[in-house]
Amino acid sequence: MKPLKTFAYALTLGLSLFLGAAAPLWANDSQPAMCPLVSIRQRYFTNCMSSMEHARMSGDMEVETSITGLGGEAAATMQYELEGKFDLFESVVGFSASAPDSRSCTFELWADNALVTKVGPLKATDAPDILRGNIKGARMITLRMVPSKYNGTAGAMWGDPKLYAGMGDKQFDDTLILHVNGELLKVTPSKVHGQTRIMLPFNLQPGRQEYKISTDYDAKEGRVDIEYKPLESVATPYSAPQ
Repeated sequence: MKPLKTFAYALTLGLSLFLGAAAPLWANDSQPAMCPLVSIRQRYFTNCMSSMEHARMSGDMEVETSITGLGGEAAATMQYELEGKFDLFESVVGFSASAPDSRSCTFELWADNALVTKVGPLKATDAPDILRGNIKGARMITLRMVPSKYNGTAGAMWGDPKLYAGMGDKQFDDTLILHVNGELLKVTPSKVHGQTRIMLPFNLQPGRQEYKISTDYDAKEGRVDIEYKPLESVATPYSAPQ
């Protein structure tokens, strides 16, 4: 699988989906500056290590930099001094592709000793997720992987953790995090008549097919959970031309 990318619309067949009337996500279209977190020297760390080498996470997701938990009973912690220079933190979270299925932990982002956001518990068998949080003005951030049980952080990973600056009044960038039937995507929505529109990727089936689709759109967090499943076929079966 290719590394996670930002998609303008969709990768496979696209189905237009409206998420309801909303104001434009951001008034400023300028591109924020990005800095890989692991390029900054850590202030403190325990039960984990950082790497600038290519690694593979569960679901065949590839990352170029990572922070990996080493197991044990205590939380895996990495702390950085930022001196208030950054606005946004973002990282893929999950497990190494080689982690045993029994591993499980929760990923937490702290800024100046206050919890910003968390994801989990995630199991080694779960698809990776994305954690992002507003760290505007924070002088210090702490990444914690909290084990669900002993050795739960062994193989747990922050994949390609990034810092963004110069975002102005934005809380996040102008992308949405999508989970579509468990598949993780990032998309850039468009605006049509004041509504937020995305393109929904789904697997194309031969012949005519109806689908049941459910959505859960969290505009504040910039996340959309989408689940779809086909209903019974409503047309004659497809037959290839002779």
